[in-house]
Amino acid sequence: MPDLNTNARQFHDPPPADAILWRYMDFTKFVSLLERRALFFARADKLGDPFEGAIPISNIEARYTNLKPRLSDKEILIHEHLRVELRRFTLISCWYESSHESEAMWKIYASANSGIAIKTNFTSFGESFITDEKIHIGKVQYIDYDSEKIPEDDLLSPYLHKRKSFEHEREL
Repeated sequence: MPDLNTNARQFHDPPPADAILWRYMDFTKFVSLLERRALFFARADKLGDPFEGAIPISNIEARYTNLKPRLSDKEILIHEHLRVELRRFTLISCWYESSHESEAMWKIYASANSGIAIKTNFTSFGESFITDEKIHIGKVQYIDYDSEKIPEDDLLSPYLHKRKSFEHEREL
């Protein structure tokens, strides 16, 4: 079984072992999953949300204030460019956590009349990975990006925070 890294600080509040998880997809993606016997992990920069992996404005302001005395404007721009480039190397598979299926998730993620939902629990989900790699699983926290900050002590923290407008997705 892989190392399920749910104890790192940014992976707060892992779900209970029996938490129900759902993955909604169209039928072609399901067939691909069966044929490959593997989950598809999308690159963060290909998910369709330009804010995926973004940091709140208050983080940006604090970072600029803290870095400005020590770094040149060019070095600050390079730092930001590297953060944006990290999106290309961060792979994500989002699951919906709820004891009940969601009509909204069917409409958003499964094509009309050809969708499918996979239902599992947290323990089975974690045990399904066959790898020696670390698997990071965490609940997404939904925040107000205009007024709240996120922890910046881990590169994955921006991927575990999203705008409140996505709160209905209850992502893991």
